Amino acid sequence: MAETPPVPRRPSGELEASVLAALWAAEQDDRGTALARFVSQLTSEDEQLLRALLEEAEGGAPDGPQPPVRGDAL
Repeated sequence: MAETPPVPRRPSGELEASVLAALWAAEQDDRGTALARFVSQLTSEDEQLLRALLEEAEGGAPDGPQPPVRGDAL
């Protein structure tokens, strides 16, 4: 059985920009619905990335290795 090729990665910041655009386009009462619709259309890899970004924004530690923060000792 042939393997499917991996999905190409999105450029840095594209996922975040897409989320903000979807929320910005929705009326205030429709934002939850717009976000749910947006997330349902993501690939599983992009959904995992979005969840990691949200956890990071809330102060949680996302899974996986993290890039060094500017100014950190190597």
